[in-house]
Amino acid sequence: MKKAISLVLAVVFVCLSIAGCSKSARVDIVWTETEDSYVYRNWTVKKHVYSNNGFSPTDDVFEGCESLSRFTGFLLDYYSQLLGEDLIFGKDCFLCHAQDAENPTTYDDRIVLHLNMTNYDNSFSGLDYCKTVYQLGHELIHYAHNQLTDNSVSWFEEIVAEAMALHSLDYLEQHWDENEESFALDQSFKFYKMMIPSYRNDEIESEATNGLAECDTVEKLVEYNSFDANHKRRPEDDRPSHHKESLKLYEAISKDPSQVKELLLYHNYLNDDGVTFDFDRWQAESPSPLLEVLKDIQPVK
Repeated sequence: MKKAISLVLAVVFVCLSIAGCSKSARVDIVWTETEDSYVYRNWTVKKHVYSNNGFSPTDDVFEGCESLSRFTGFLLDYYSQLLGEDLIFGKDCFLCHAQDAENPTTYDDRIVLHLNMTNYDNSFSGLDYCKTVYQLGHELIHYAHNQLTDNSVSWFEEIVAEAMALHSLDYLEQHWDENEESFALDQSFKFYKMMIPSYRNDEIESEATNGLAECDTVEKLVEYNSFDANHKRRPEDDRPSHHKESLKLYEAISKDPSQVKELLLYHNYLNDDGVTFDFDRWQAESPSPLLEVLKDIQPVK
């Protein structure tokens, strides 16, 4: 029964998202190839596999680099429309694949992807395309917010990032056909679109707990949002704890993704406790259905 309900939710979310981003999205971004990279405006995709220890290039060549650059361009174009060119193209960034990175990570000047190559030969498979778009969709939210402020509230931003990661898969599926010529480096690409629904459904059906919902006091939410002794924060390290909340926001974003940029201004509405938000003031200044959803999600009432 649980799997059946999840499948219905997945179908409903995708149908909603078609209404939210159905206009043409033909992307003709041209990357300039250099000796060690592909470059587009202020974005650089590195050709070599990087070591997470010091973020230095190894001797291994990342065979999926050209494909990664094309899918990166596809999302950069979409996110710049949603969030504004100043947040996506305002600061230099390089994108690299680090096989020993624990998780995808965003820093001020780089996004590091951990793709877990299916064939372990630094080449791409169909699932790697899904994973790349999913991870990039998430990390671009962090990157964009970093352009505004370094005042991050992890529980809130992780929910927005996870919701947008799922929405990015919807967007890829809806606009695959008109961009297939750009994506296609070989004939196998024609079959990769078929993998998107199953990948997305696996993410929707993934484990969910009540971790965030149980933080019903400021003290509990502060603890949930804080770094532990290993310099990890639970919202980033325990995705199941806020998965239900991410799905609620994903459903709302699917209806109208044009309002996502407003969510990146959350630091302007932070209460003195540092972890909760004044949604009444926020809604009064910038009315949005997304804020109603997030007000309901906030565990401290």
